Amino acid sequence: MTPKQPQKILGGFSRALLQQRLRGTTVVPVPSPDWARQDSGPQPPHYNWLIRADYQLPNERFARYLDVPEHNLIDLVEQAALPLTRDQVVVVRPIGSISYARDHNGLDWDLVRDLDIWVYLSHRSLAGRHWRQLHRELQDRCYRTMKQHGLWVQQSSDTGNTFLKSETGRPRMVEVKVADVAWLTAGLRHAHRRRSHLFHTPRAAHFDSPRLEWAGYLPYENYFPSAAGEQTFAAAVGSLTIAQTNYGLLHAFGENLAEAYRNLAPARTVRAIAQRRWFFRTGRKALKKELMLATLLGDETRHSEAVRGLHAMTTGIPMVDSRTGRREFLAARASAVQRLRLLDYPQLRRDVEAAVARSLDVERASETVNSTAG
Repeated sequence: MTPKQPQKILGGFSRALLQQRLRGTTVVPVPSPDWARQDSGPQPPHYNWLIRADYQLPNERFARYLDVPEHNLIDLVEQAALPLTRDQVVVVRPIGSISYARDHNGLDWDLVRDLDIWVYLSHRSLAGRHWRQLHRELQDRCYRTMKQHGLWVQQSSDTGNTFLKSETGRPRMVEVKVADVAWLTAGLRHAHRRRSHLFHTPRAAHFDSPRLEWAGYLPYENYFPSAAGEQTFAAAVGSLTIAQTNYGLLHAFGENLAEAYRNLAPARTVRAIAQRRWFFRTGRKALKKELMLATLLGDETRHSEAVRGLHAMTTGIPMVDSRTGRREFLAARASAVQRLRLLDYPQLRRDVEAAVARSLDVERASETVNSTAG
């Protein structure tokens, strides 16, 4: 880039963001009801992009002692949730970086900062139980289960969240949320509630005010049902149509795109250019949003580029030592967000099974089938 190009790009991005805020419209075009009903065929069976074994917690990172057996994060959360059920139905769904930060070798723990996990229980298990009390009991059980298995954890007395310590000394928050299995389908009917405009920031997915739209099924995320929950999960996905799934994907894409815009607002970019610490915070979130958007598009090329960029941020790339370098980096991120916005929303409509087949090699695809069969 020439010296003036980054300033021109960031200036144009700021004007576009301001216009979008003043209009109060969504960052992606809202499809017509006819588009949403175009493909009424059944949703294909779900395929995970990561397998259960990818969530093995390395002792050298998370254990208090190296001579204890390694444990699996999904297994531990499932073990903590099962005593709360009345029918042994549990579906564990990791979201955020713990779902998207992957490469051809599986989950990349270097890029995982916090561990956000939805735990779905059946309506029978939830009936007549106070939501907040159930959520706190699940938090306490997660903490006790992880501690009993030799992991290096602590629990917040205020929020109840568990913090998983690592060799870096920076604790990773384990935030579990309780949901009804029925929300996998009901959440898609409420997908329009996702905040895909710039006028307001999105509400937090707080446990005593659950957001159904966040609990809706997304084909590019990973779901791990218990043995008794496999049939329940398969039935929920099998009841969906491709049109319903596309509707949810579109609004999930719009909400994440709006967050990407807000992250690169003028005040934030000015502060990030001036201060190295704020640059890392802003730049890392920008790449994380690109990673999530690329996943929702099923675009493996963009996904790999975002993973490489996040790796560079963790090692402290030399260009951040100058304001010029920081300005160029943020200008590149602004250009990427603008390009993603210009993509036509039908590109979200794609064959999930084919996308997974392209992303997984033969060995990992075979391992996925075998683990599901087991």
